[in-house]
Formats: sequence, C-alpha cells, structure tokens
Amino acid sequence: MAKKDNLAKAERQSAKEVVKALIDGLWALILPVFILVGLRSGKFTPTEAGVIAAVYALVIGLFVYIQRIKN
Repeated sequence: MAKKDNLAKAERQSAKEVVKALIDGLWALILPVFILVGLRSGKFTPTEAGVIAAVYALVIGLFVYIQRIKN
C-alpha cells in the first residue's frame, strides 16, 4: 500500500536505538511471559491471571513508565 500511495520510506533505526527501545519496553514484554508461565505451571487460574495482569500493568504503568516520562 505504501508503494501504491507513494508514501515516503521510514528511516531504518540503528542497532543502538533498537536495543534502547527493547530495554525501555522490557517491563511490558515480561507480562505475557509471566502470565503464560503462571497458567502453565498451575500457579493461578485464567481469571486470576487477568487480575494479576491488570494489577501488574497498573503498577508498572504508574511507577516505571510515568517516572520515565517525568525525566
């Protein structure tokens, strides 16, 4: 579609920028792994996994990502 609509190509990110973005998003990327491991190991049920995911996302959003925005 980009070729059809004649859109400009986005510049490629350097490896350093990609690694920085990956590290910045690491807390968010851990959540699905945490949920799947907990479900597969029988530590919690799907309903409890939803609650844990919501609380985890709230805590990480408030205390990790908000701090990065302020800085």
